[in-house]
Amino acid sequence: MEELLRRELGCSSVQATGHSGGGCISQGQSYDTDRGRVFVKTNTQAEVNDWQKDWVAFYAQQRIQPQMDMVEKGSGDREALELWSALQLKIPDLFLDLDIVPALLHGDLWGGNVAEDSSGPIIFDPASFYGHSEYELAIAGMFGGFSSTFYSAYHNKIPKAPGFEKRLKLYQLFHYLNHWNHFGSGYRGSSLNIMRNLIK
Repeated sequence: MEELLRRELGCSSVQATGHSGGGCISQGQSYDTDRGRVFVKTNTQAEVNDWQKDWVAFYAQQRIQPQMDMVEKGSGDREALELWSALQLKIPDLFLDLDIVPALLHGDLWGGNVAEDSSGPIIFDPASFYGHSEYELAIAGMFGGFSSTFYSAYHNKIPKAPGFEKRLKLYQLFHYLNHWNHFGSGYRGSSLNIMRNLIK
């Protein structure tokens, strides 16, 4: 890991501290580098980030489908699989006449993954990839942590495009399915409700 961090961060020195992080990254490991302390946590479920020219295909095939595969393997939930089959046909309609410019996303941006110190804001525990800017707000809307001032400033920079609310629900679907697969069926109801509402 030290060599990987040295190469990826452009550091000359990397030293494991011998203890893990706290809170949401308690399963990670901290390292002191010449660029400061970093925390590393490797996900147990890797995401595929192969480049695609079509965002809709990327999202359906590389975000939702792997989660649905885990649902099928874990519980074989017929209702979820049937809803997903129907939703796949509707997804392209949510993106009609929308010009999506790839943006570098944090990927897991919610109040628990941000902080600030005297030098300014800090974001951590990313699941970064290039995608649709609207995706970034999905988990923030689920678990909160950001004020209305944050959202106003965000939408001043990137205005809401027609259909934003439905796409936000579609993006939240990934996070609910991911939580269902990580933490259990307590997230099943929210996952199914989103699919039902998007199919209407």
